[in-house]
Amino acid sequence: FYTQLNENEKAVYDSILSQVEELAKDPLDLSGVQVVIPKDSGYSITGKPIFAVFRDHPEIFWVDSSKLVWAEGNPRQDGEGNDIFVLSCMSGESFFYPGFAPENLPQYRADLNAKGAEIKANVPATAVDTVAKLRYLNDWIALHNVYNDAGLSASNFSRCAASGLLSDNDVNTTDDDPVCYGYATAMKVLLDAFGIENAYIEGWAYNTNNRPNGEQHAWNYVKLDDGTGNTQWYALDPTWDDPQLSILPARQVYFLVGSSTETEKNF
Repeated sequence: FYTQLNENEKAVYDSILSQVEELAKDPLDLSGVQVVIPKDSGYSITGKPIFAVFRDHPEIFWVDSSKLVWAEGNPRQDGEGNDIFVLSCMSGESFFYPGFAPENLPQYRADLNAKGAEIKANVPATAVDTVAKLRYLNDWIALHNVYNDAGLSASNFSRCAASGLLSDNDVNTTDDDPVCYGYATAMKVLLDAFGIENAYIEGWAYNTNNRPNGEQHAWNYVKLDDGTGNTQWYALDPTWDDPQLSILPARQVYFLVGSSTETEKNF
């Protein structure tokens, strides 16, 4: 998402990202997160850089970016005439996802980092190329999670990367199980850790089970050599590859899907 921003938007993005740890200190006080817009830039600030930061960085899993806005009364000016904008929360809201607090964040972050390191350490010796590593990651996410049947009514925890990496994978409990956003953000965290160029995508998905209306969904794209020396983007969808029953293998139906790929008839 960063690459789709103009230079002013990139400066705002960089400024937010450099101060993001301020967000971990107090779920209601964002006064430490300030963005300076040079005078005469002609730039009118929007929510686009906020959106981009948290789509590019799902490892910042405790932030509900939908609650972040530019504070009322913005901007004020510094002594040189530059505009200063302060990031804030919607009135009466906390930007923390429910269940996260400054007190428990260190443990959640330690657990998430440890799980990522464990997954990376357990890559099969036979997974020597990028596609094999992708297959391993796709299968790990699909086989270590149970989709939260509450869907859009699921807790916001189910939408963050922590749910896709730290759930108990128990069909009898749903509180910590991910929905598609949790699967896809967790996948992005892993793809970033493996140094594979990728993007997290939110949009609409269609198959014969949900046509004609489709459904809100999240998945991933990865950039790979297409075998001819050129690079192409391919989709992978660990949510729809989840067999739901732990005794079954991951399906790999929605694994490295290209624009001309023909998969099973339900795609």
